[in-house]
Amino acid sequence: MLAVLEKVSFLLKMKVAQGFQTQIAGFYIYLGLMPSWSTRGL
Repeated sequence: MLAVLEKVSFLLKMKVAQGFQTQIAGFYIYLGLMPSWSTRGL
């Protein structure tokens, strides 16, 4: 039973980490698409 819970929590962590990586990648793509003058203002 404990092994099943460990596997489920591991899969959830993987899913969260994957979503987080996708968000970061999207953020960097968004910054890359922005004109340089607007990013310099940040």
